[in-house]
Amino acid sequence: MAKFSSILSKSKPAIFILFLGIAFYFGIIFAGESVVSNMETLKSHNHITEVITNKLLRKYDKLALGALIAFLFIAVKRFWKDIRRL
Repeated sequence: MAKFSSILSKSKPAIFILFLGIAFYFGIIFAGESVVSNMETLKSHNHITEVITNKLLRKYDKLALGALIAFLFIAVKRFWKDIRRL
C-alpha cells in the first residue's frame, strides 16, 4: 500500500489529468445548463420546449460523462507508464 501511495504522489501528470477531466466534466455540465437556460421559449408550445430542453440536457450529460471517462482512461494509462518506469 505504501508503494501505491508513493507512486501516486510521484505521478503528477496522472493527477493533473484527473483534475483536468473533473474540470471538463463540470465545465460541460455548466455550459449545457447555461445554453439551455438562455434558449428562447415558445409561450404557446410549452410542452415541446420542455421536451427539447430535456433532450439537450441529456446530450450534454452524455458528452460530459464521455469526456470524464476519456480523461480517466488517459490518466490510468499514464499511471501505469509511471509504475513501469519505477
